[in-house]
Amino acid sequence: MANYQDFIRDAFISPIRSVLIIDDDYPTFDEVLGKQEEGKKGKKDWHNNPDQIRNVIQSFRSKNRSYLVDIHDGKNLSPKAELEKVSHLHQSDLLVLDFALDKSKVDDGQLAINILQKIMQNLHFNLVIVHTNTDIEKAFFDVLTGMIGRHERVQTEADRLIAEQILRDKDIDIEGFYASLKSEIGASQYFHTMRNRRNYSAALARGNAPYALFKQRCDAAELDPAARKRILDYFVDEYGTEQSPQMNADMPSEINWCPDKRWIRTESVFVAFSPKPDQADLMDVLLSTLVNWKPEPSRLFLTKLRAAMDEFGVAAQSQVLNNNLALAYWYKGLLEAKGDGLLPLIEESISRHSKELLGYISSDVEKFALEMVKSDRDGRPSSEVCKEHYSVDLEDRKTLEEATKEHNAFVSSHIKLGRHLFTGDVFIHRDEHWVCLTPACDMIPEQMNAGDKRDFGGRLPFVALKLHHVPAKYTFHASEHQYDSSEVQSGCYVFLKQEGGVKVLKYNLIDHPSSSPQWKLFFADKAGVFEKDSQQFKITEIIKGERRLLSEKRSAVVVARLRYEYALNLMQKLNISMNRIGLDFSTSN
Repeated sequence: MANYQDFIRDAFISPIRSVLIIDDDYPTFDEVLGKQEEGKKGKKDWHNNPDQIRNVIQSFRSKNRSYLVDIHDGKNLSPKAELEKVSHLHQSDLLVLDFALDKSKVDDGQLAINILQKIMQNLHFNLVIVHTNTDIEKAFFDVLTGMIGRHERVQTEADRLIAEQILRDKDIDIEGFYASLKSEIGASQYFHTMRNRRNYSAALARGNAPYALFKQRCDAAELDPAARKRILDYFVDEYGTEQSPQMNADMPSEINWCPDKRWIRTESVFVAFSPKPDQADLMDVLLSTLVNWKPEPSRLFLTKLRAAMDEFGVAAQSQVLNNNLALAYWYKGLLEAKGDGLLPLIEESISRHSKELLGYISSDVEKFALEMVKSDRDGRPSSEVCKEHYSVDLEDRKTLEEATKEHNAFVSSHIKLGRHLFTGDVFIHRDEHWVCLTPACDMIPEQMNAGDKRDFGGRLPFVALKLHHVPAKYTFHASEHQYDSSEVQSGCYVFLKQEGGVKVLKYNLIDHPSSSPQWKLFFADKAGVFEKDSQQFKITEIIKGERRLLSEKRSAVVVARLRYEYALNLMQKLNISMNRIGLDFSTSN
């Protein structure tokens, strides 16, 4: 049976078809064809040691590999010009990048780092191997410094002043104390501290790597634990401030790294490192670092899906295009759409085409997922396997509850919003959550009949249901005697993925489960079309005045959209409530 490494290889390595090498020691086609500049020949390492470069290139064409290999040496290009050319590099599946591209600057990797920073903005790139003669630890930390976001101070001003006073006092007692401690804080200590903000103090107290020498100097100075932590934070901030100009101001939100196995991962790039003198097989290096990263099964599913799209997409496209009658009918609708009605129809048409396309290519991904699940059914409890892959302990009751809520939010709502108010849109009005429940056919601005447009001044009438916030103290575990778990299946709840977690809402009052839903008729300005580049719109409602009814206009903002079947569920419940029949039964109580 396959192990997890095999699935990582299948998802990430097997789809590779082309490799681009950027290295100023490699021969280019111009040189091979005799067009090199006079005097350049003999200055590249490949003239003196062709076997090393030949072995790298041959490794991409052996062991069942048949990659297309291209070489770019970065010669006669300024950093700015180099970056301008990066935009075409997405044509390769793997980039092998030399660290020190500028031989006039020994062990200077700024040009390579600039290229990586640009690649981080290019979502076509996935895999990079930094291949270098420079000390590999220096190359790793220099690249990490150039990829990570700008430093933000970790120490309060009060603690900084205390640390400075301690250092001044000790520097008087022990000559050179300040300089000796500062010399022990470099990239290794900085990144360990920044990555382990919650538990780095324990490593410092024990003298574990990378704080061993720092602790020894603190021991000699007889510093107490609080003073050591303050001084460490002080020098970490000093180091971060010094390095901040080299850091990436445009760093995406997610970055992870492993200094021991030497890899860095952002949302769009995975970078492995390999020393040239080791002459290691670069694909083996790449695989071993990917395995050490341990991408979760869901990521492997999606990576495999992207690969299947590349491999089988054209054939699948041909199958979709066989439905000529339906395709013509859809396109006729686009051609006849009027005004702002075109964009929603285009979105719907693209969605239909995409679903058809995925239907043809998903079988390969399904087989992949099936084999992975079978492999993970190795006799261990399922929660233990999930903890290994996702670092999530589903045996923990609170974690399980949060996971359940995230699942409910994922299956019932999404954040893809349209350009106008639509059925299932959840909006905030007067700091309250409401959901639009007018049928979809009446929510298209272009389909408002002339009478409605005239009678309501271009405003779109719609029915909305008020949603009540479920306090965090409530739980969905039956053992708490607050809510039976089956009540979640009743369809009374709405789960929204919002900033800071999942918001749980209910369509009737929390303390009165049998209460009737609260609904209102609203009027949306501009037929419900949102304001430019936002999900905001103006809403008019009828309110009670002292002597008569009044209309009041306010701003509202859409924050999520229920999937259509979940919106229909609430529509059905509202209809039942509005059409309920009063009965004359009596009770004996």
